[in-house]
Amino acid sequence: MLTYITIAISVIFIIIGFLVTEENADLIAGYNAMSDEEKQKFNLKGYIAFHRKFFLFLGISTLIGTLGAIYFFDEIVGTLFLIAYPILASCYFTIKTSKFENGKNRALKRIFILSILAIILGIFVWNFMNNLTEDKLICKAKEIEITGSYGEIVPKSEIKSIELVQKYPKLILKTNGFAVGNVKKGYFKTEKGEIVKLIVNSKWTPIILITLKNDKKIYYSAENDSNKELASEIKEKLKMEQTKIGQ
Repeated sequence: MLTYITIAISVIFIIIGFLVTEENADLIAGYNAMSDEEKQKFNLKGYIAFHRKFFLFLGISTLIGTLGAIYFFDEIVGTLFLIAYPILASCYFTIKTSKFENGKNRALKRIFILSILAIILGIFVWNFMNNLTEDKLICKAKEIEITGSYGEIVPKSEIKSIELVQKYPKLILKTNGFAVGNVKKGYFKTEKGEIVKLIVNSKWTPIILITLKNDKKIYYSAENDSNKELASEIKEKLKMEQTKIGQ
């Protein structure tokens, strides 16, 4: 899936490179706001030439870089590159294109745009790394607590069954969640149209399936701990007769 997304984004970058021409210069950010005098001083041909080369290179390098990261590392590194690289490239684009402007507020505008991009990149990296951190399943006498951004507290009275399964259902859509490589957290739609919650920190199986009395399903897999041992611990602490610990 990430490969197809990468190809689509790369193609979009290349198309953007050929969108701006002298006939539709209004597509350039801030061009409409220029006075006639400023437009006369603006190096339109130079800007368009740089714009085309930049986005053509960005499209090709994004494709090669992301696929290379996936091949030599994994999808997590590939996803990080796919998002962080274009943002950093946008910072470079902002700096380089400022030379085509002649306005008094050029430096101020450049600082503002770069600050916004830096904030976006910082928020993304923080959120990305936070979601990669293992979400723990903590079993207590009367409830199960799942930590993390998509965590929740499940009272014992709401639990219908707990069992071990070899895999979660085939997923076709992420409705509200985070998914990179083997890490999947949040709500997903299955091929049968069912919405399930996944807190999958790793590829390890079997996976713990918690089914609630309202038929909500939560699939959990620890990053380092044994899911079998964790399921047994849940059975012991909750003392549920209907809890199933299967293979």
